[in-house]
Amino acid sequence: MNLGEVFSLIALISIAKVAGQNDACYTPDGQPGICIFYINCDIIVRLLTLNSQKRDPNIESYVLQSICGNRDLSQMVCCPGLRFSQDTITTSTTTTRATTTTAASSGGFFFFSGPSSSASNPITTTLLPPQPQGPYKLPINSVDRCGMSNASHSRVVGGMDAQLGAWPWMAALGYRSSNYDLTTGPVYLCGGTLITARHVLTAAHCIQNLLYFVRLGEYDITSNNDGASPVDIYVEKSFVHEQYNERTIQNDVALIRLQSNAPLSDAIKPICLPVEEPMHSRDVTYYSPFIAGWGTTSFRGPTASRLQEVQVIVLPIDQCAFNYKLYFPDQVFDDKVLCAGFPQGGKDSCQGDSGGPLMLPQLSNNGQYYYFNLIGIVSYGYECAKAGFPGVYAKVSAYIPWIESKLNA
Repeated sequence: MNLGEVFSLIALISIAKVAGQNDACYTPDGQPGICIFYINCDIIVRLLTLNSQKRDPNIESYVLQSICGNRDLSQMVCCPGLRFSQDTITTSTTTTRATTTTAASSGGFFFFSGPSSSASNPITTTLLPPQPQGPYKLPINSVDRCGMSNASHSRVVGGMDAQLGAWPWMAALGYRSSNYDLTTGPVYLCGGTLITARHVLTAAHCIQNLLYFVRLGEYDITSNNDGASPVDIYVEKSFVHEQYNERTIQNDVALIRLQSNAPLSDAIKPICLPVEEPMHSRDVTYYSPFIAGWGTTSFRGPTASRLQEVQVIVLPIDQCAFNYKLYFPDQVFDDKVLCAGFPQGGKDSCQGDSGGPLMLPQLSNNGQYYYFNLIGIVSYGYECAKAGFPGVYAKVSAYIPWIESKLNA
């Protein structure tokens, strides 16, 4: 079904839509959105393009249910993306964006890269000493107010600089250089997500002997004048999933315990995990989560110094598996992974760091605000955003028992 067929069908709908242009609305899956002309909603247009290649009743139903109004005979849809913010943080920094190059692995198959440090502008922060703390549990929004962003999130397709404070659970993993030359500062090769005051969730392939600290509250990895006040905390212990397989990249999940609690604030706080129903068991196919990181912006390309964000589409796992297995028959696509990006490729899938978060907004129980759930961990891809090869993520809901078992281990 092409665009014309879809909106010919829409014209037959007799129920009047009363939302106005740019009004706040809800998508069929309950995500917050903005009512805009369908042609301006990249997510909807890309879904329709996908549907034109292989007809899918679920896509057609989603598009029809997304209609929120019409104007001058042109339909408007509820385009996913956060409309309003809570305690928005802004910055007037004019720091020039710098980049450093990061090599990808050979053959096109790669783990997403993280940001590299700038030797000419090393960052200095205070490392906190160890403190006895605990016990720990995964936060729940209704009790702990986890997952609360400090910035507004409108439609983000194609990648852009995040706002300062937008993702306060983002972590950059700091490694010693291979020659142990600390005069040039650390290198940041992976991302992670703060899930308690003392724990960071990341990918198993990010755990290496040279990993020694985690940076929280960062924005521009190369600047001391970006308005951020990052904190570095030493790694006390790392837990790699016992069934992690380097060949098939199954169970690409790890938990880092910090030497001390992070100083929680508006700029540094944990994200929620899908612990409770209905989020724990929800099928998020065709949902539009966010990814963020300092990752490469093109295959074998430079990393970004400022934190980036982008919105992607969760795609059917069988569609993802078919293309990957043509080239990489060892890869396993089961109910413990998610695929997200866009079928036609584009830089959208390149923004995340290995180990970084795939984040889905959810309406609070009282309907008064939105918060974010961590639904995936960036694992790997093929030639960053190559058409037909969306990014692959470890599905967090499948690992909740394992994560809980390590919190106080």
